[in-house]
Amino acid sequence: MFPVAAQEGTMGSGIDLFHTILEADHGDDLNTFGIGLRYQYFFNDQLRLDNGVNIAFEKKDINTWNTFAEIEYLIPAGTIYVYPLAGVMYGSIKQRHSDIGRETSFGFNFGGGVDIPVAYALTFNAEAKYSTCKYDDYDVKYSLLFSAGFIYNF
Repeated sequence: MFPVAAQEGTMGSGIDLFHTILEADHGDDLNTFGIGLRYQYFFNDQLRLDNGVNIAFEKKDINTWNTFAEIEYLIPAGTIYVYPLAGVMYGSIKQRHSDIGRETSFGFNFGGGVDIPVAYALTFNAEAKYSTCKYDDYDVKYSLLFSAGFIYNF
C-alpha cells in the first residue's frame, strides 16, 4: 500500500515537470513548460499540506514562476490515492524585451491529483489544477497547470 502516508508528521519532497496554459486574450503564446520543487507534510493519513515553487522555461522572452501552498485530502482507491486540492498561489510574469514590467498576482488553486506508490518511499504524483491568478498587463485571465513527478517520503 502506501506505508508512509499513514503516519502523522511524515514528510516528502519531490520534483516534477509541468505544463501551464495561461489563458490570454491574444492567443496561447504564453503556454509554458517548467520544473517544480515541492515539500509535503502529512497531518494524518488523509490530510496533507503541499507547497512548492514552479519555475517555467523561458518562452518568447517570457519568464514566469509561482509559489503555492495547498491542502490535499487523500482518498484511497485500491493501491493508489486520489485527492482534491485547494490552496493559494503567488506568481510573477515578465517579458524580457517589453515595456511591460514584471507583474505579480495572488490567486487561489483548485484541482486534484493522484499518488501511485512505485517503491517503499517513492511515489509517482500527477496533478491538474486551475488558478484564479490573473495578470492584467499581459491579458492573462487564469491558468491551468498539469504536472507529473516523483515524491520521496521520509
